[in-house]
Amino acid sequence: MIDWAMAAGLALALIAVLLLALTLRRESAARVAAIGALEARQDAAEARAGRLAMLDRRLAAIAPLDALWLGWTRGARPERAMIACALTALAEARLVFPESFAGALDEASTLLLAYERHQTALEAALDGGRRYEREEMFERELALEQALKPTLESLRVQLAGAARIAD
Repeated sequence: MIDWAMAAGLALALIAVLLLALTLRRESAARVAAIGALEARQDAAEARAGRLAMLDRRLAAIAPLDALWLGWTRGARPERAMIACALTALAEARLVFPESFAGALDEASTLLLAYERHQTALEAALDGGRRYEREEMFERELALEQALKPTLESLRVQLAGAARIAD
Protein backbone atom coordinates (compact mmCIF):
# COMPACT_ATOMS: atom_id res chain seq x y z
CA MET A 1 0.00 0.00 0.00
CA ILE A 2 1.07 3.49 -0.63
CA ASP A 3 1.67 5.58 2.37
CA TRP A 4 0.17 8.85 1.26
CA ALA A 5 1.87 10.83 3.98
CA MET A 6 5.27 9.55 2.93
CA ALA A 7 4.50 10.21 -0.75
CA ALA A 8 3.38 13.74 0.05
CA GLY A 9 6.55 14.29 2.09
CA LEU A 10 8.70 13.02 -0.78
CA ALA A 11 6.82 15.20 -3.23
CA LEU A 12 7.30 18.25 -1.03
CA ALA A 13 10.99 17.41 -0.62
CA LEU A 14 11.34 17.07 -4.40
CA ILE A 15 9.59 20.40 -4.93
CA ALA A 16 11.86 22.01 -2.32
CA VAL A 17 14.96 20.62 -4.06
CA LEU A 18 13.71 21.86 -7.44
CA LEU A 19 12.98 25.32 -6.02
CA LEU A 20 16.39 25.40 -4.38
CA ALA A 21 18.07 24.43 -7.67
CA LEU A 22 16.08 27.09 -9.51
CA THR A 23 17.04 29.73 -6.92
CA LEU A 24 20.73 28.74 -7.09
CA ARG A 25 20.64 28.92 -10.87
CA ARG A 26 19.13 32.44 -10.76
CA GLU A 27 21.70 33.59 -8.21
CA SER A 28 24.48 32.14 -10.32
CA ALA A 29 23.18 33.95 -13.41
CA ALA A 30 22.88 37.17 -11.41
CA ARG A 31 26.42 36.73 -10.11
CA VAL A 32 27.74 36.14 -13.64
CA ALA A 33 25.91 39.25 -14.84
CA ALA A 34 27.29 41.29 -11.93
CA ILE A 35 30.82 40.06 -12.63
CA GLY A 36 30.37 40.93 -16.31
CA ALA A 37 29.19 44.43 -15.39
CA LEU A 38 32.16 44.91 -13.05
CA GLU A 39 34.57 43.76 -15.74
CA ALA A 40 32.97 46.16 -18.22
CA ARG A 41 33.31 49.02 -15.72
CA GLN A 42 36.92 48.07 -15.07
CA ASP A 43 37.65 47.99 -18.81
CA ALA A 44 36.00 51.40 -19.19
CA ALA A 45 38.04 52.78 -16.28
CA GLU A 46 41.26 51.41 -17.77
CA ALA A 47 40.40 52.90 -21.16
CA ARG A 48 39.65 56.26 -19.53
CA ALA A 49 42.93 56.09 -17.60
CA GLY A 50 44.75 55.44 -20.87
CA ARG A 51 43.03 58.43 -22.50
CA LEU A 52 43.89 60.64 -19.53
CA ALA A 53 47.52 59.50 -19.64
CA MET A 54 47.62 60.39 -23.34
CA LEU A 55 46.02 63.75 -22.57
CA ASP A 56 48.70 64.40 -19.94
CA ARG A 57 51.45 63.56 -22.42
CA ARG A 58 49.89 65.80 -25.06
CA LEU A 59 49.48 68.71 -22.66
CA ALA A 60 53.06 68.22 -21.47
CA ALA A 61 54.21 68.47 -25.09
CA ILE A 62 52.22 71.67 -25.66
CA ALA A 63 53.26 73.49 -22.45
CA PRO A 64 56.84 74.41 -23.49
CA LEU A 65 55.56 75.69 -26.83
CA ASP A 66 53.04 77.86 -24.99
CA ALA A 67 55.76 79.16 -22.67
CA LEU A 68 57.95 80.07 -25.64
CA TRP A 69 55.02 81.74 -27.37
CA LEU A 70 54.02 83.70 -24.28
CA GLY A 71 57.58 84.93 -23.85
CA TRP A 72 57.61 86.22 -27.40
CA THR A 73 54.23 87.90 -27.06
CA ARG A 74 55.57 89.75 -24.02
CA GLY A 75 58.53 90.96 -26.03
CA ALA A 76 61.06 88.80 -24.23
CA ARG A 77 63.87 87.06 -26.00
CA PRO A 78 63.70 83.32 -25.29
CA GLU A 79 66.50 81.78 -23.29
CA ARG A 80 68.42 78.79 -24.59
CA ALA A 81 66.88 76.48 -22.00
CA MET A 82 63.39 77.48 -23.13
CA ILE A 83 64.28 76.82 -26.76
CA ALA A 84 65.85 73.47 -25.90
CA CYS A 85 62.73 72.55 -23.92
CA ALA A 86 60.51 73.54 -26.86
CA LEU A 87 62.62 71.42 -29.23
CA THR A 88 62.25 68.43 -26.90
CA ALA A 89 58.51 69.10 -26.71
CA LEU A 90 58.26 69.10 -30.50
CA ALA A 91 60.00 65.72 -30.60
CA GLU A 92 57.60 64.39 -27.94
CA ALA A 93 54.66 65.79 -29.88
CA ARG A 94 55.69 63.64 -32.84
CA LEU A 95 55.12 60.60 -30.62
CA VAL A 96 51.79 61.55 -29.04
CA PHE A 97 49.93 63.38 -31.80
CA PRO A 98 48.52 61.88 -35.00
CA GLU A 99 50.77 61.53 -38.02
CA SER A 100 48.85 64.30 -39.76
CA PHE A 101 50.80 66.82 -37.64
CA ALA A 102 54.21 65.50 -38.72
CA GLY A 103 54.77 68.13 -41.41
CA ALA A 104 53.90 71.07 -39.18
CA LEU A 105 55.96 69.64 -36.32
CA ASP A 106 58.95 69.12 -38.61
CA GLU A 107 58.66 72.65 -39.98
CA ALA A 108 58.48 74.14 -36.50
CA SER A 109 61.42 72.00 -35.36
CA THR A 110 63.52 73.08 -38.33
CA LEU A 111 62.78 76.77 -37.79
CA LEU A 112 63.33 76.57 -34.04
CA LEU A 113 66.60 74.71 -34.50
CA ALA A 114 67.75 77.36 -36.99
CA TYR A 115 66.78 80.03 -34.46
CA GLU A 116 68.74 78.27 -31.72
CA ARG A 117 71.81 77.91 -33.94
CA HIS A 118 71.55 81.56 -34.93
CA GLN A 119 71.46 82.63 -31.27
CA THR A 120 74.58 80.56 -30.63
CA ALA A 121 76.34 82.18 -33.59
CA LEU A 122 75.22 85.64 -32.48
CA GLU A 123 76.58 85.12 -28.97
CA ALA A 124 79.84 83.78 -30.36
CA ALA A 125 80.17 86.79 -32.66
CA LEU A 126 79.48 89.24 -29.86
CA ASP A 127 81.81 87.44 -27.47
CA GLY A 128 84.49 87.29 -30.16
CA GLY A 129 84.38 91.04 -30.66
CA ARG A 130 82.92 90.85 -34.16
CA ARG A 131 80.51 93.70 -33.53
CA TYR A 132 80.40 94.64 -37.22
CA GLU A 133 78.26 91.52 -37.81
CA ARG A 134 75.80 92.55 -35.14
CA GLU A 135 73.28 94.39 -37.33
CA GLU A 136 73.26 91.66 -39.96
CA MET A 137 72.79 88.97 -37.31
CA PHE A 138 69.95 90.84 -35.62
CA GLU A 139 68.24 91.18 -39.00
CA ARG A 140 68.64 87.43 -39.51
CA GLU A 141 67.19 86.80 -36.05
CA LEU A 142 64.21 89.01 -36.85
CA ALA A 143 63.65 87.13 -40.12
CA LEU A 144 63.79 83.80 -38.29
CA GLU A 145 61.34 85.05 -35.67
CA GLN A 146 58.97 86.31 -38.35
CA ALA A 147 59.01 82.86 -39.96
CA LEU A 148 58.79 80.98 -36.68
CA LYS A 149 56.10 82.92 -34.83
CA PRO A 150 53.19 82.29 -37.25
CA THR A 151 54.22 78.65 -37.61
CA LEU A 152 54.37 78.22 -33.86
CA GLU A 153 51.08 80.05 -33.31
CA SER A 154 49.26 77.90 -35.86
CA LEU A 155 50.81 74.72 -34.51
CA ARG A 156 49.86 75.57 -30.92
CA VAL A 157 46.23 76.08 -31.93
CA GLN A 158 46.16 72.82 -33.91
CA LEU A 159 47.80 70.82 -31.13
CA ALA A 160 45.51 72.29 -28.48
CA GLY A 161 42.51 71.26 -30.58
CA ALA A 162 43.91 67.77 -31.07
CA ALA A 163 44.84 67.38 -27.40
CA ARG A 164 41.19 66.98 -26.51
CA ILE A 165 40.24 63.34 -26.32
CA ALA A 166 36.70 62.03 -26.61
CA ASP A 167 35.19 60.44 -23.52
